[in-house]
Amino acid sequence: MADGVLTLPELEALNPRKGVASRYEEYNKPRSEEDYLLVIESEGTIPGTNQRFEYKVISRTKSRQDVELRIW
Repeated sequence: MADGVLTLPELEALNPRKGVASRYEEYNKPRSEEDYLLVIESEGTIPGTNQRFEYKVISRTKSRQDVELRIW
């Protein structure tokens, strides 16, 4: 990760919790290279622990993404 890029193998090496979404919604409104809107929302459960999760990301430019992850 020192190169500023997180690859899938690097992420898998962290042994993350993996959930299964029961709801997934995506809204994508492309406008220009630096001005667009992408909204992704999902919720579901984590098998084995039965924990619930909610995930939301809002991206308005390529240089900024707001991410929320809630696990309970």
